[in-house]
Amino acid sequence: MKRKLLLISYVFPPLPGIGGRRWAKFVKYLEKKNIELHVVFASNPYLEQSTYLSELPQNNLHLYPLNCNYPKFLQQNPKNLIQKIISKFQLFRVKTLTKGNYFDRSIKWNKYFLNQIPKIIINHNINKVVISGPPFHYFLFALQLKKKFPIELIVDYRDPWSDFNVGFDNPDVSKGSRYEYELFNEKLVLQKADKVLCVSNFQKQLLKAKIFSKSFKPIIISNGFDKQDFDFDNSLENRDEILISHVGSLHNKKSHYYLPLLRAVKKLKETNIQYCKIKFDFIGNVPEDLIEFINKNELHDIVTLKGQLSHKDAIKNISISDIVLWFKFDESSGDYATKFYEYVYLKKFIWVFSVQGTVTNFIIKNRIGKVFLKNNSLNLEHQIYLELLNLLEKPPKFNGNFNTDKYDLEIISEKLINSIWEN
Repeated sequence: MKRKLLLISYVFPPLPGIGGRRWAKFVKYLEKKNIELHVVFASNPYLEQSTYLSELPQNNLHLYPLNCNYPKFLQQNPKNLIQKIISKFQLFRVKTLTKGNYFDRSIKWNKYFLNQIPKIIINHNINKVVISGPPFHYFLFALQLKKKFPIELIVDYRDPWSDFNVGFDNPDVSKGSRYEYELFNEKLVLQKADKVLCVSNFQKQLLKAKIFSKSFKPIIISNGFDKQDFDFDNSLENRDEILISHVGSLHNKKSHYYLPLLRAVKKLKETNIQYCKIKFDFIGNVPEDLIEFINKNELHDIVTLKGQLSHKDAIKNISISDIVLWFKFDESSGDYATKFYEYVYLKKFIWVFSVQGTVTNFIIKNRIGKVFLKNNSLNLEHQIYLELLNLLEKPPKFNGNFNTDKYDLEIISEKLINSIWEN
């Protein structure tokens, strides 16, 4: 009997964003195992399309884009006074739609779990359903499917729900009844799901702290690298410059890391005639304060903002870099960003900025990077400045003996299949 799987993931190509990468990659490898795949996801309201769209298989894949139904002007930054007025009105209305986090874009998806999704299950005789998020409201809606159909519901946490989710830096949803509502729903889903997947041991421990039961055993299905992404000539050209790159969007909650870095770069330019040998590339969206600092201090000859690039072009930029940057959220000291796996596959020396935790210990133990711990910003600036001076003398090398085989997505996909279909 042919294996079938229904995946419900709000973010999935063509909707842009790194959130769609995890299952776009898994779908590609699951299809190679002749698994019939049905994917429910949010339709794309933007002109931009996911860089992973071209990787989706042509066979055994059935796509069901659904309208987001989340107010338009709350999905983007208002550009003028009229849009700002409309946005405030839409936000007022959205607050009435849920007792919890009104920044969750799936708050109006309940009707799909009453109508469209049940039809897919019936018409295709599906008994395995994976729901991946965030957003998280539709995790709760998915419990209705278990009441109606003899399915196995598998919940996949790409990111933690109530620990530091989108919207929880807003005082209105980070405490009080709205936050309690999210906590209650999260525990309910964890208890009712047949299986729970997560991306790291760090997240596994967060989940286990919520459900005190020996039978509750989240399964770690990590992210990883896709060898097919590196099908190009990545040999380094001989050059005198040292290239340091950051790939991915930067959040202003990480300013206590990237601003000391920029101040150290400024000091290097002022004190060392060889400063021009070190160049920085930032690929992806960056905060306004980073742009303002570069402009104010005239660092354009050292720092280049390349904006959004295709996934392939971003990886090519990594491949020619000597050092790569990784600024972590302080709340997630044990999580491994997707770019980490691409960094290590290409054996690039990592500068990681973080509080001390699982990741920093791992980097040090395996000699694959340099750790800059959160501390006084002036002290951090001085540390970075000294390290930049060291680079001019002798750039560091990635530990060539570090084994990356277990991060291969083809191998991880096998574990995923076994986790879904094992009894």
